[in-house]
Amino acid sequence: MMKTLCATALLATTGAAFAGAPINGADFDSKYGPALWSQNIGTGFGNNDDPSVEFANGSEIDALYGSISGTTLFLGVAGNLQTNFNKLNIVLDYAAGGQNQLSTDLPNLGNLGGLTFDSGFEADAVLSFTGGNDPIEWYVDGALVDGTGGFLGGGPVAGNQLTVQLGGADITFSQDNSNVGGVGNLGDPFDSDPALVSTGVEIAIDLGALGWDGVTPINIAGWINGSGNDFMSNQVIGGLPDGTGNLGGDGAGNFIGNLSGIDFNQFAGNQFITIPTPGTLGLVGLAGLAAIRRRRA
Repeated sequence: MMKTLCATALLATTGAAFAGAPINGADFDSKYGPALWSQNIGTGFGNNDDPSVEFANGSEIDALYGSISGTTLFLGVAGNLQTNFNKLNIVLDYAAGGQNQLSTDLPNLGNLGGLTFDSGFEADAVLSFTGGNDPIEWYVDGALVDGTGGFLGGGPVAGNQLTVQLGGADITFSQDNSNVGGVGNLGDPFDSDPALVSTGVEIAIDLGALGWDGVTPINIAGWINGSGNDFMSNQVIGGLPDGTGNLGGDGAGNFIGNLSGIDFNQFAGNQFITIPTPGTLGLVGLAGLAAIRRRRA
């Protein structure tokens, strides 16, 4: 199946957006500017209606925001992550080489093994963020494709931030789970425009310490996964064709204990987003920005 070109966007506020702006899981619109991509289908993992900052009873990815300051990548994954230890998986492609099909040998992330990305996406690092319990606790697993990583840290949340290390790089997470807008349940009308949701999981990643050269475009893939990292929802960065249900482990909604049956090449469009580097910003016009604010299957 033919794949559409990967979306890129002009980040007019790259770098300057983070002059003193806190990593707090909120205010994505003011910190990042317009979303790079917004969701086109309702969630199969439950529509959150709990407005608390810490807890959520559903999971959805409404939009993706991103910016680069120096060699630090900032991401805002707008939406909710249900506090039943469902996972937010984020995969980074920032260097030549990597894995187009994830290995089963990634420490603590073996259930992701066998998943195949779109042609042109080669994973370099994988992160898995989760939360649950009351008082709230967060945990992070992560791996580089050379086998470095495993359990990176976590526990009771203090100050709405958790900083861990992977391969010598600091990675900071924050979350505001208060969103009750964005997409509805699959098949229901949206609660509000997903592109305007500006709270969720926010991440700052020292890509320079991971070997990013400061020039190579950064590709981001991601999705909501079950608590065992073995059942993918239909909430996927880059989007899926309208009406697509949860992918499960085989791409068709069935549970097989891992994600080895999922191949993003079978779905129209690209299930990743490219964040242009500062050196490429002038090459991306405003017309391109307007064109990619919505992804359509």
